[in-house]
Amino acid sequence: MHSLRLKLILAFILVCLVEAILVAFLIRQTTQQAFDDFIRKEAIHNFVDDLSAYYEIQGSWDGLAQRFRPGMAQRARPRSEGQPPSDTQRRRRSRHDRIRFGLADTMGVIVKPYSDYQPGERVSDEALQTGMPVVIAGRAVGTALLPAVLGPLDPRERDYLAHTEQSLILAVLGALAVALLIGMLIVRSSMRPLRQLTAATKAMSEGKLKQQVPVLSHDELGDLTESFNRMSAELEHANALRRQMSADIAHELRTPLTVLTGYLEALSDGSLPPSSDRFKAMHAEALQLGRLVEELRTLSLADAGELTLEQKAVDSAELLRQCAFAFQQQAAEQGIRLEVEAADNTPPVLADRERLAQVLGNLICNALHYSGTGDSIILRTRAQNEKIAISVQDSGAGIAAEALPHVFERLYRADGAREQVKGGSGLGLAIAKSIVEAHGGSISVASQAGQGASFTILLPAAKESTQAE
Repeated sequence: MHSLRLKLILAFILVCLVEAILVAFLIRQTTQQAFDDFIRKEAIHNFVDDLSAYYEIQGSWDGLAQRFRPGMAQRARPRSEGQPPSDTQRRRRSRHDRIRFGLADTMGVIVKPYSDYQPGERVSDEALQTGMPVVIAGRAVGTALLPAVLGPLDPRERDYLAHTEQSLILAVLGALAVALLIGMLIVRSSMRPLRQLTAATKAMSEGKLKQQVPVLSHDELGDLTESFNRMSAELEHANALRRQMSADIAHELRTPLTVLTGYLEALSDGSLPPSSDRFKAMHAEALQLGRLVEELRTLSLADAGELTLEQKAVDSAELLRQCAFAFQQQAAEQGIRLEVEAADNTPPVLADRERLAQVLGNLICNALHYSGTGDSIILRTRAQNEKIAISVQDSGAGIAAEALPHVFERLYRADGAREQVKGGSGLGLAIAKSIVEAHGGSISVASQAGQGASFTILLPAAKESTQAE
């Protein structure tokens, strides 16, 4: 199989060759036509000059046919005996013999034979209109008739056209060579990023995901290179996250399993006596393990696009009040004010009620973890264009600016104010993002360190038909 570079070069050669042939043909035809027109015009003017001189001398057209017979020197004025004809006269004779002009008098009667017309015949009006009048002292005395087709060229004219064609061929060949050279340089330059992309792709297939190809242009190839670089960076980042997630999941699973295994071994060998507190601790670890497994299952379903949703019209204000009531006792124990603010006449939201409650529960839990005594958590809902905006805003520790782009990543925990010691598996916000996006919505966060955080969910409003159902 030929390489793409060779195919492009051959295609460029073919295009240049076809273009050169067409240009050469058109120029040759134009040159031939222009040359013939020039010869015809020069000859007819010379013929008219000769006719005028003849008429001025003779006073009539008598004897004209004999004077202008083919092969004879065309002399309207006498020349000295023995004097050879000049170059101009020889050229005129040659053109008269080749072109064979005719002449009609003022009545349209042929004086000098023309085409199929013989002396004494009347020529058609169309032929007279295409001729050139012979004017003496401001009076037309006849009409020189032009032939439709020229005869063969004389040797000097053929030599001129031959030299013109040779020059044209040399010019076309030179232009073709320059075009091919430029084309090869362009193809080579264009193929360079493709070769680099091919090498980088092969490296990625071997497991070296971090590949960056230099962007050498700002055209489609440049856009392709930039897209490849972004893809490579995202794949490397995703692979790093996968490795980190695998390690974090193993750690999260190992902690409750270690506690359970330790209690069970101690209870089985009698080193620890059974007690209700120990069984409660084991039960709590088992519940934590079950929650982690369920969260991982939810994420895997969302990744596979198989997260089941039963979307209906849901009163977002009522749902927020129910969620606030569920966490009111915990908020009161921490000295945190938990309130709901709902705009009047907020349309219902199209959502799976249980899944949306799960998202809000994760966000409220998150806000409680990072808020302290005297802080507040405000749950809001309002219409925004054709969507419903639901927000959970706290006045707690906030999130550092460098951590904001990563808060929805799986098992990510920002340092500082939001540490693992506060509890949670690190999957809550990732699950919330997956559920919201499965609804066709979006979730975002705005925060500054020390000034709290605000998570906003945008979901489509329920249509009237859905509300009626």
